Amino acid sequence: MFSVFSDRLRHTDATTLPELHQHLYNAQELNGCYNVSGWLDPCIAGVKSHSKSNIFRYRYDEANKSVNVYYRKNSEQPWKTLRRGFFKVRPNGLPLLPNSNPPVLMASFHLLDMDVLKKANSIWSTYLTQEARLWWTNKLSFIQNMQSNKYQLTQYSRKGCIWRLNSFKPYDKNALEDSVDGTDPVPSDVRQLLAGEQETPEKILLKTHLKSKISKSGINRTWIDGRD
Repeated sequence: MFSVFSDRLRHTDATTLPELHQHLYNAQELNGCYNVSGWLDPCIAGVKSHSKSNIFRYRYDEANKSVNVYYRKNSEQPWKTLRRGFFKVRPNGLPLLPNSNPPVLMASFHLLDMDVLKKANSIWSTYLTQEARLWWTNKLSFIQNMQSNKYQLTQYSRKGCIWRLNSFKPYDKNALEDSVDGTDPVPSDVRQLLAGEQETPEKILLKTHLKSKISKSGINRTWIDGRD
């Protein structure tokens, strides 16, 4: 992410966030975050090796009315069944899942030293345009207000928060088979990816012939010449 910033700023200057957004492709300022990790933490079972590179697949089992999880290291290895899930299990055998929406992650401004920021702003203001100076004056005033007004901080943190998981449609086994006006509900590129998951890649080693050549420096160089 930071390499994108450095590449753009190598050719042009940006003294405010709006100016930076103009130099980044499809950039936008996000508002409102949920504390999903803290929300799931009480339900997560003890897992290991989850930070390693793996490929996961989720399949719904019609017979058992459950979702099976499969994993493998790369596309050349067979799928393995994950015997235990990521969630803890209730006494009735069902996974322990959160029963409410995740809490909103509150914004934090208390670590920002206003004296340092104001001093830096006074030093650099002489190099800024009038528009940029006004932007920074308003931004510093906003930060100071967030540090002292808990209600405003809460309103700012909740801005744009919409939990959409509950609005997702239930699983429909016929969803991928239906079509509207003869149009495939699954995009062609996704179809190709799904088909590729069913393939078992093979490595074919072509016939090889060793060749050697005496270079001008007198060194004997040998290499492999692949042929059909």
